[in-house]
Amino acid sequence: MRTEDNRTARERITAMEGVTGDLVGDILHLIFDHPGVDMELLTRRLNREGVKVLEKKKVDASLEDAFMQLIHREKEDDPITA
Repeated sequence: MRTEDNRTARERITAMEGVTGDLVGDILHLIFDHPGVDMELLTRRLNREGVKVLEKKKVDASLEDAFMQLIHREKEDDPITA
């Protein structure tokens, strides 16, 4: 996903349950805990919160994406050591 303000979009998205977001260059990679997430609903929510979505595309998660999701989960489980 690309937005006008990827950092703000990442903050908004990571506040949502069941989704993590990582900035990779100028692209915001989103990883969902459950398949079938309504991307249009997510886009509308971001737009409502003042973050304009410029581009979105669904792709299969890479090995790096899976690793980053694992890291995020460990941080959530043990915030003291993260």
